Amino acid sequence: MKIKSIAAICKKNKNIAIFERYSDDGDILRTGKRAKARNMNSAKQWRRTSRFSSSLIGNGRDHRMQKNKMPVPTEAQEQMTLFSWAAMQSGKYPELNLLYHVPNGGSRHKAEAGRLRAEGVKAGVPDLCLPVARGQYHGLYIELKRQRGGRTSDHQSEWLDAISAQGYKAALCYGWEQAAGTIIEYLTGGGTHD
Repeated sequence: MKIKSIAAICKKNKNIAIFERYSDDGDILRTGKRAKARNMNSAKQWRRTSRFSSSLIGNGRDHRMQKNKMPVPTEAQEQMTLFSWAAMQSGKYPELNLLYHVPNGGSRHKAEAGRLRAEGVKAGVPDLCLPVARGQYHGLYIELKRQRGGRTSDHQSEWLDAISAQGYKAALCYGWEQAAGTIIEYLTGGGTHD
């Protein structure tokens, strides 16, 4: 067990420290308060006794734990990064101005979901569309997933297969960099079959 203090001194009571108890893998097991010993003269002794670490970051975890486990960007963050990249590359590839997102995902209230279904929203439609013909393809559809942990649903797999059968290039990409590579390959390679 490791104890890291997240605040050396409470503002209201200068004799209290707040601490969190972590398991070895970094999960918070317990949060509590500990009284500061009144006979300590220096802040240095106080820090040593309470195992205070000034290197904590916003979520209360030690920076050493963070180095080994970088957070995986969400699918939305990956997509925003891809569209930022596309905006920067649109001078070289003006076709990227036609790239758009199909807003099918996300959680909605039942009434809104019912209304959208009535308007034609369908489960599994790929996230991105580039309606630019290249070679043998009418356009490019991309299902974008996060770098690690993203899974395709059965509906998404069915859509990718159906779109491919209709003469479009359909790709499943993990992370914005793979999607950007797929787009550049599609635009420069003339849309030849893999």
